[in-house]
Amino acid sequence: RATETFVGGTSANLTETVVVTVVPPPSASNAGTDQIICGLSTNLNASNPLSGTGQWSQVSGPATASFGNINVRNTNVSVSTSGTYVFRWTVSRNPCTPTFDDVSIIFSQPHTSANAGDDLTICDGEKAELYGSGGNSFSWQPALEIENNTSYHGTASPSVNATYTLTVSNGGTCV
Repeated sequence: RATETFVGGTSANLTETVVVTVVPPPSASNAGTDQIICGLSTNLNASNPLSGTGQWSQVSGPATASFGNINVRNTNVSVSTSGTYVFRWTVSRNPCTPTFDDVSIIFSQPHTSANAGDDLTICDGEKAELYGSGGNSFSWQPALEIENNTSYHGTASPSVNATYTLTVSNGGTCV
């Protein structure tokens, strides 16, 4: 806002004012507690900003995450690949410097079920080829009777009728 003061028809003084507006800084960010999840989705739970607005973003992870609503503090997040992800809750209020906090979440994909394969009939002296599925790690029991007892493909040489049990895991918290 400029004002001019005239004295005797000529400009004597030129004055201008500026308005400075002071806003409170954004609230401190709290992204919530680190989690270990058996599954591929969870609810994030950040602090509710009293000053400014919050927004979620992905910092790291083996795949791209999908947020229910990046502007909601307690939104859902889903991933397509198990692993460790870091998410950031940023609280902004212009023209102030934003605040942020990170939360680490380990997603472990649950398996649908252990599959030890079809029942087999073999001749005495032959080997039984065992093929399992349903996880990332395998354990055949009784282990002493099976070659490669920690592989999806084990081999047994029973001399009498036998039953073998397969346990699978995807690692992490899901068994």
